[in-house]
Amino acid sequence: MEDFTGLGLKDLTSSLIRTPLPPKETFADDPLRVLRLIRFASRFGFSIDPNAKAAMRLPEIKAFTFSPPTQLSHKPTNCIAPILQSALKTKISRERVGKEIEKMFRGCNPHAALCLIHEVDLYNEIFAPPIQDPPALPVQDMKIAADIVSCRLLGVASSHPRISKLLMTSDEKYHAWLIAAMSPWKNQSPLLVDKKNTLAAATAIKEALKCPNNVSGAIAKAFANYKVIQNMAINVGHWSRGKAGLEMRSLGTNWKNQFGASLMFELVDLNKNDSHDEGEERGVMEKYEALLKAIAEQDLEQACSLKSLLNVLSPPSLLSSRNSRVVANIWGNQGNDVATEYSLKPGAWVKLTIEESLRHQLDNPHKGKDELLQWVRENREALVGGRRYAGVRGGGRGKRTR
Repeated sequence: MEDFTGLGLKDLTSSLIRTPLPPKETFADDPLRVLRLIRFASRFGFSIDPNAKAAMRLPEIKAFTFSPPTQLSHKPTNCIAPILQSALKTKISRERVGKEIEKMFRGCNPHAALCLIHEVDLYNEIFAPPIQDPPALPVQDMKIAADIVSCRLLGVASSHPRISKLLMTSDEKYHAWLIAAMSPWKNQSPLLVDKKNTLAAATAIKEALKCPNNVSGAIAKAFANYKVIQNMAINVGHWSRGKAGLEMRSLGTNWKNQFGASLMFELVDLNKNDSHDEGEERGVMEKYEALLKAIAEQDLEQACSLKSLLNVLSPPSLLSSRNSRVVANIWGNQGNDVATEYSLKPGAWVKLTIEESLRHQLDNPHKGKDELLQWVRENREALVGGRRYAGVRGGGRGKRTR
């Protein structure tokens, strides 16, 4: 091994990382070196040479390095101007940016990487989607959120053991850092014109980092459901097991990251208030510790995978293929049991009926299918809302009456 610069051994001893050629020339030649420098510095705990940091901040380096090469997947809103033509000259794709960020966040010190990104003011160049004029973002939220993930969610917290054990897998930790990185988008208006009214954070992570759908979808849920979880944290002590279970079921399998995001967002908002004190932070932590305790004590941590006991197929002659598909799209085959019991054609009414039967099932975990069917019989009017069909038992389509 040869040290062509004559500074290698000295820099290793001093834990300093620099570019072998002048930084501006190095970054212009291969823009990805900006992110690699940050990744290696965070990985090995090195400092970045001041001249290299200064070059990272240069407008011409930032614009040339990270101007996006492709347009949004969907039509932008009127408030967003078209992408600059100069962006076509870029040397770095959003996919390559996303890969570097993933390596940072799956590495040994994601917190240091986010702190460096914040220090050299690269937030918009990395985490904003390819638009000319992104909204004015509270980029300081990322730094606050990163501190919270490091100290509150993943740090040693013996006084809050359930929170400290909330995010244990490598994917859960990776998603937590992504949520922290995207936190400045939490209160932004949608960036796209589409029927789904897609959240700004969902658009940003999909278009800025080109994350795969399973990752961007999981992060989007954290931004979509944090208010639901904040409401749970306040009211779960007054809820039945059935209501709490249905809320958990609606969150899906990655509920832990959603809980962590909700806690993170509350603490970020609190930390932005200069008059807050440690007592308020402790109160938020204790609220979420109590929420996790309630979920565990009611055995609802796996509620997302709960299946209804009403899962027996009804005779084929009873249901038209079209109506069977309607039910399957809503609740799988669970609704066929109820349709058989009520002698009704499956339809949208099945959703409420199955949901309420699941609530009853959660409230009575030790009772079986026969008892659940009896409850369904006794509550027909409340569940079906007075709907009745004549002539269905014989296989005909029947006539709806009231």
